[in-house]
Amino acid sequence: MRLNPKQLISIIMLFEIGTTTLFAFGISAKQDAWIAVMISTLGALAMLWIWLEIQKNYPDKNWVEILNEVLGKWLAIPLVIMYMLYWNHIACFNLSEFGDLMTLTFLTNTPKSVIFVPFVLVSSYILILGLNVFGRTCEFILPFMLIMLFTSYLLIFISGEMHFNQLLPIMGEGPVPVLKAAHPIIGFPFGESCVLLMYWKYVHPKESIRKASFWAVGVSGLVITLSVFSIISVLGAEYAANMKVPLVSLIRLINVGNIITHLDLFGTIIIFWGTLFKMMIFIYAGVRTICTIFKIQNEHPVIWGIGIFNFIYSLFYFPSMEYHRFVGFTAFVRNMSPIFGWTLPTMILLILWLKKWHQKNYQT
Repeated sequence: MRLNPKQLISIIMLFEIGTTTLFAFGISAKQDAWIAVMISTLGALAMLWIWLEIQKNYPDKNWVEILNEVLGKWLAIPLVIMYMLYWNHIACFNLSEFGDLMTLTFLTNTPKSVIFVPFVLVSSYILILGLNVFGRTCEFILPFMLIMLFTSYLLIFISGEMHFNQLLPIMGEGPVPVLKAAHPIIGFPFGESCVLLMYWKYVHPKESIRKASFWAVGVSGLVITLSVFSIISVLGAEYAANMKVPLVSLIRLINVGNIITHLDLFGTIIIFWGTLFKMMIFIYAGVRTICTIFKIQNEHPVIWGIGIFNFIYSLFYFPSMEYHRFVGFTAFVRNMSPIFGWTLPTMILLILWLKKWHQKNYQT
């Protein structure tokens, strides 16, 4: 299994952008939300440096193998299980999010179970074809995803719906609200990127990993910033804060000479692709975790097993979008993501440095 640098960039960008462009992140900072996203991107790059420093010391190992190497088997196993449950829960969260978004915006009378079935089948089938096919699929889809997003922003600008005065005053309430709004964004979507520690092992050449990863995360942060900037300039901060899916509302306002209008299809595709690929990235990380722990050679039964489990779990665990949002943005973003994305990797890096320092001095 191999990934080239372009495929890695595509995987990271689809993961980071995912469904994040649909929402007004950092909206608690009101018209300064886009600044909060930019600040959180700097925090994301700092986290990325920590993960890459760990990976640099074990270029041919995934996160499970690294934990085993640094902590030993018995200390590593509980952490590995926690990471596996964390990633799988987010995959279920993404599946439930897709169902909620579709029933909320486009398929209002369709049961979520009907929406879930083709989604799970498509994701499982792509993953069964292998990591190489998954990487090439991401590489193929990313340009179309970006084209649709930037076309939407351009058309809404041409439609005359953008009012830049809604972005004023800049930092009118000082930096504190902006910094407070930036903190949870570091957890989501950026903190979840610790899942990349399960993918870097397969990237060749190894020298390309650092540059490709920093480039992809940085550009993703700019895309999310542009999305939030556009949403606020069109809808205003107060209205955007009360919208469940601001980008879809923004797309529905596109009207260029009464000719280019009703581009709801863009919103549907962005929701589908964004959620699908992000969910698959988490699912495959869980698959590789199980296969690494139990030394399973054939991934196919594991993929189907996780797909069926996610279908059942998502259907019954998330009864409503309100509960889904509470679990996602309150419990996970504020509590779990910083632990798995920042705290634990930092501790592992410190232990790694201490072990290397001890070995160096002991040998001397």
